[in-house]
Amino acid sequence: MTDLLDAALGVHEAGLCLIPARTDGSKAPVVHWSTYQHQRPTEEDIRRWFTGDRFDGFGVVCGTVSGNLEMLEFEGRAIAEGILTQYIELLEDHGLGDLWERITRGYSETTPKGGLHILVKVDGELRGNTKLARRPSTPDELAAWKADQQAGIDAEQDEAVRQRRQAALDKVTRGEQVPQVLIETRGEGGFVVIAPSSGRTHPSGKPWTLVAGDPATIATISEEERNALHAVATLLDAMPAVEPPAPAPPTRGAEPHTRGDDDVLRPGDDFNARADWADILEPHGWRHTHTYGRARGWTRPGKNIGPSATTGRNDGDNLYVFSSSTIFDTEKPYSKFTVYTQLEHGGNYASAARALRLQG
Repeated sequence: MTDLLDAALGVHEAGLCLIPARTDGSKAPVVHWSTYQHQRPTEEDIRRWFTGDRFDGFGVVCGTVSGNLEMLEFEGRAIAEGILTQYIELLEDHGLGDLWERITRGYSETTPKGGLHILVKVDGELRGNTKLARRPSTPDELAAWKADQQAGIDAEQDEAVRQRRQAALDKVTRGEQVPQVLIETRGEGGFVVIAPSSGRTHPSGKPWTLVAGDPATIATISEEERNALHAVATLLDAMPAVEPPAPAPPTRGAEPHTRGDDDVLRPGDDFNARADWADILEPHGWRHTHTYGRARGWTRPGKNIGPSATTGRNDGDNLYVFSSSTIFDTEKPYSKFTVYTQLEHGGNYASAARALRLQG
C-alpha cells in the first residue's frame, strides 16, 4: 500500500487529476467525480485515500483538468487479432512512425486483459470519448452476449418489463448488432484506470503494467497529430455501413433524372454512386495520402503530412473529417453529394442538383 501511495503522489505531482477506483472490479471511480472534472484533489486527499488498504488502484480524469490529457486504447482483442500491428504499419505508410515512437515512449501501459493504453497531452482542442474502430461480434461472442442478457431477463420480476426486454433481445440476430470495440479513446469527460492498479480494481485481479515512460514524461502532441492518429485508426473499422433512410418523394414541380417511370434516381443519388472522391476533393487542395483496401486517407489543404480525413471505410463510402480546420464537422459522415454541394455550391443543394442534372 505504501507503493500505491507513492505512485499516487507521483501522478498527482505530474499534474494529473487522480481519484481512487472502486474495489468491486468495475473500474469505476469511487467518488462522484463530476467535481474532479474541474479541480484536482489535494495532496492531503491523496494521502487520506491511499493510507491503509482501502483501495487497490486509481484512475485519472482526462481532459482539461489533467493538462489536456487524452488516452488512446487498443483493446486486448485488437492486439490478439493483429489490429495493433496493422495500425503501426499504416502509421509508417503515412509518415507517422516517429510520432508513434514518441507517444509510446512518453507513456504506455498494458491492461489486465492484454490491451494497450497510451496517454498523451494535446496542444489544441480536446475531444470526448470516441470509438474509432469496431467490428461485428463473432457467432460465439454474439451467443455469449445473448446468454448474459438472457440471464438478466430471466431474473426480472416485472412480467411486462421482462416481455419487452425479451422481445428486444429476440430481434438481435446479427453480429453487427453487437459491435466489439477495437480502438477507442478517452478525452474530455473520460476516466481511465492506470498502472500500478491491480487486485480488487479488476475482476481478474491482474495489474495494469507500465511499459514505457511515466506520468511525468507523457508526450505533448499537436491537435493535427492527434487527428491523424485517430483518422488512421478509423481505417481499421470493420462495421458494415448503416442502411440509409428511404429517399424522400420528389417535391411538386421537381424534374428528377429517372431510369424509368417507377425508378426515380435523383441527381445526388446518381452522383453518390458514380463520382470519385479524387474528383471532388483534389480540385480544392485535398491530397490523397494512402489506400488501405477500399479506404483512403486524405490530407486537408495547408497540411503536409498525415491524414485529416478518410473515405471508403465501409460500404457507405462517406467522408469522415478529423481536423477542425475545415468547413466540415469532425467525425460526421458526409456523402459525396453533400461534400460536392458544400465545396462547389456553398451548401445550396438545389443549385448543386440543377448543376448535376445539366451534366446528365
